[in-house]
Amino acid sequence: MLPCLSTFTFGAFEGLNTVAPGLGLSGDQPTALALGPDGKLYVGFLKNGNIKRVTNPSQLNPTSQTQAVESVGTTPNGRSMRAMAFLGPDLYIATDQSLAVVRNAATCSGNQGGCGNAVVVQDGHVGAAHVGLTSDGAGKVYFSVAGSVFRYTPVTNSIAPAFRYGACRL
Repeated sequence: MLPCLSTFTFGAFEGLNTVAPGLGLSGDQPTALALGPDGKLYVGFLKNGNIKRVTNPSQLNPTSQTQAVESVGTTPNGRSMRAMAFLGPDLYIATDQSLAVVRNAATCSGNQGGCGNAVVVQDGHVGAAHVGLTSDGAGKVYFSVAGSVFRYTPVTNSIAPAFRYGACRL
């Protein structure tokens, strides 16, 4: 077994540091990351669907005095998280069962009043694993389900295929 190091050297990645070492991120198996509009790093997990926020994510040689992990909320029904992406202040989440959203995620702290509880987006694919997610920063979220990519426009609550596996012939 390889030793656990907080700083390592590997070609172009020389000097990388672990984010929030010893602050409870590793045990829940982090699987999703997104940088928020507040400059904080949002982390999602495979084991429990928790959403956590890391303050000062670019801090070199972080300690518990210079970096903290804050609880934000959770996925619907604690489902496993696959990916996350911000569109403005809203955090979109791809889970093993749905696309979901936490509105104004940066303002939520400790899930007070349920502010961090993700709400399922009715995208026509609830119950199917959503495995990829990104936003264009211009009002649209893209997600993948079963080999196809879909475009979601929150303002109009519309879903449209962006790419379907097997639909293109080269």
